[in-house]
Amino acid sequence: MGFVANMVSLVLYFNGVMHFDLASSANTLTNFMGSTYLLSLVGGFISDTYLNRFTTCLLFGSLEVLALAMLTVQAASNHLHPEACGKSSCVKGGIAVMLYTSLCLLALGMGRVRGSMTAFGADQFDEKDPTEAKALASFSIGFCSVQLWEQPHESLVLCGLALKKHSIGGFP
Repeated sequence: MGFVANMVSLVLYFNGVMHFDLASSANTLTNFMGSTYLLSLVGGFISDTYLNRFTTCLLFGSLEVLALAMLTVQAASNHLHPEACGKSSCVKGGIAVMLYTSLCLLALGMGRVRGSMTAFGADQFDEKDPTEAKALASFSIGFCSVQLWEQPHESLVLCGLALKKHSIGGFP
């Protein structure tokens, strides 16, 4: 899903809605991104060794969707936002559990799907068949095009819900 486009939105979300200071927002985001990239190595290993690529994509894609749903519910519900406290992070209790659980599930889902999704799509084609070899090239171009189109559009949903009631960084 739109990984890079959501990163800017997450910094705004952490800073404006969850009341992290800017340094804590950036630190939380870099920890999340690092976890996602490291888990993509684990995902590739798991899909090649223990599960097949389809099962990996289905299982961990479901975790990714669950995590995005949890983040969306938290962004849309005012009672799941912490009160401003003037510290580096005001998130505590059940709000912190929901936020960090959804971020961990999102990193787990994104990382493991990332390691197997493209290879799973390419597995559908036989390179020795000339017709399918052309289709493989079309698939690669189409897959990249969809990824580039999806990233900016997906971030608008999460960011729009989170910042709907807050005036943060250019969002009315």
